Amino acid sequence: MVRMSETPVGLILLVGTFALGVAGLASDLASFGDSPAFFGAAVVLGIAAVAIALDEHWRSPDEFGTGREIWFGRGLIALAVVLEAVGFALAVVDSPYRNLWVVLAAIVALDGLSVLIDTHRLAVARNSSIETRNMTDAILGVLSASVGFGFGIVGVLSGLLNNPHAAAWLYAGVVLALLANAFMFDEQAHVRSRARKKKRAPFGSKV
Repeated sequence: MVRMSETPVGLILLVGTFALGVAGLASDLASFGDSPAFFGAAVVLGIAAVAIALDEHWRSPDEFGTGREIWFGRGLIALAVVLEAVGFALAVVDSPYRNLWVVLAAIVALDGLSVLIDTHRLAVARNSSIETRNMTDAILGVLSASVGFGFGIVGVLSGLLNNPHAAAWLYAGVVLALLANAFMFDEQAHVRSRARKKKRAPFGSKV
């Protein structure tokens, strides 16, 4: 495992997040360009950076997930970056619909992050022979992520139709995507704790 700053993708995400954040601040202070577009891009790249860091550092040779699980999370992160690029391009041409895609990109990025957190939970559970059927927080996390994504789609469609409630749908989607990460992280920490206790437990004892 290497640090993010030591990989090309990680370095691009770190530098891109910082540069776009600075550009957003400079854009607002100097009254040029579209500062929300810069800040939106910085937020999405920042979430992607967290996801990639967790993906790299939480997986060890004895803790692995299936390719399907891993690539689903990575695919969502990649999709978020594409959606953000669309929003940024629309901002360049001063389209009134640019923020729709920016917020949707943030929702998708957060959902991708929650998937990667859950991937690690499943990997630890498998390798420690821990039951995963009754993981309430994980189920709530999946529901929150799914509904949040649905709200994001509704928000984009509403915005394209000039519905005044588009922003409410999108921001509700962001809130649910954040909630999904809270649920997934809590369940991951719970499984990780059980796995550590199981490794320390004497032979033949019950955990």
